[in-house]
Amino acid sequence: TKPEKAVRLATFARLIEPSELTENTIFEKAETLAANLDEGKNIDDLAKELGYEVKLALNLKELDENVPGLGNQRQIVTWAFNNDREVGDSKRFDVEVGGKRSYAVVALSEKTEKGGLVLSSAVIEEVLLKLTKEKKAAIIKQKMNGNTLDEIAKNSNTNVRMASSVTLASPLISGVGNEPMVVGAMSTLAIDKISDKIEGEKGVFVVKVIRREAPTKLENYNTFSKREANKLKAKTYQIFRVLKETADVVDNRSKFF
Repeated sequence: TKPEKAVRLATFARLIEPSELTENTIFEKAETLAANLDEGKNIDDLAKELGYEVKLALNLKELDENVPGLGNQRQIVTWAFNNDREVGDSKRFDVEVGGKRSYAVVALSEKTEKGGLVLSSAVIEEVLLKLTKEKKAAIIKQKMNGNTLDEIAKNSNTNVRMASSVTLASPLISGVGNEPMVVGAMSTLAIDKISDKIEGEKGVFVVKVIRREAPTKLENYNTFSKREANKLKAKTYQIFRVLKETADVVDNRSKFF
């Protein structure tokens, strides 16, 4: 037979760990940074000078366990919410990130009142989207004038559309999407009466109900009753959440955990 070439392969693996000198150097750098902060120096200026990266942990709550960028660091949250803590306080923490022992130098940059919120980019974007939606709705409403649907559609540069098989259980409007506010208004609107302007998820609507079908009578409602009972059970969490929000309870768990 024709000889075939073969390769003998040996794999050599070695765990690379920092030396004692490297660990001591990193510790000294963390301690030096913490000491400079204690002297009142600015963390951003120090980071720029030393080539470090400053990460913000916005809107931390008293019972949070995770710190953005560091993972589960309950000790840092507990420190930040200590009653004696003041803006500008700082501390070095021994942390473990990705299974590796590290150091984090933390500085308390701001406090917010209970229920307050620091405007992060995500919050700003959410507010801008809401304000933009409200502004667009106001502009559209100004154009929606007329005594009939055809007149309103003409003034709004759109067309009158028909929607069938619309139910409260599934508030979908064909060609539009999910519109619970609009469908809810339809359910109470008198037949052949033009509604007021309704702000929905995808736009501003004016509707007229031309036919409403009564639900079919059943000989036995056991299946329906069981389904509704299961829906109520599923809302238990929502009920407890409302009770929690309305009850005058002081949450002191953060002092013990």
